[in-house]
Amino acid sequence: MNILEAIEFFKNRHLTTLKRSTNMGYLLIFNNLRTYFDGRAVESITPDDIGQFLESFTASFSKRTRHLRYAQAKAFFNFVINECGLNIKNPCEHSLLAKQFKNPKSSARKILDKELVDEMIYSTSSQMDRLILELQARCGLRIGEVLKLSLNYTYIFKDPGGHSAINGFKCIRLNITVGDRINASLAIVSWNLRKWAMETG
Repeated sequence: MNILEAIEFFKNRHLTTLKRSTNMGYLLIFNNLRTYFDGRAVESITPDDIGQFLESFTASFSKRTRHLRYAQAKAFFNFVINECGLNIKNPCEHSLLAKQFKNPKSSARKILDKELVDEMIYSTSSQMDRLILELQARCGLRIGEVLKLSLNYTYIFKDPGGHSAINGFKCIRLNITVGDRINASLAIVSWNLRKWAMETG
């Protein structure tokens, strides 16, 4: 079996079950495999060949992307060898290749403490920026989820006197449900939303 036949076999049997983004990644490496090996038999491909191929293909990529392309090539050869019953060892399974295209360790993300977050929120000059930061900090919303919010997510809480207020400030309460991940409510002192609260309540 040559490399072109192996690629077509993999695409017909395996790519139909994968996500679109995963398919795009495999198609990228397949295009380079076709160009580099140009019809060579799968059995003739050695670890040195794979190393040179991946090095030329991923030289300008980040370490994480280089590891991803190596993992894709390894998965491709594993699938072809197992499904076609080829009596060869995966050319990607070599200690030097595994070390060369090793996945870098992720550095721990810095988590801001509550005092710093509050300071960022209260020192914001733009009222809209403050609202966005409040929603992200208090509800755990992503920026994309905040930007998609609309009036449909809001309702007004009123005290027995008929006023929308918390601690004497006009306010609006947002009842937020985004998919199944978040079901939270947040009361926001709405200097910037005071007119909105008066109009709707």
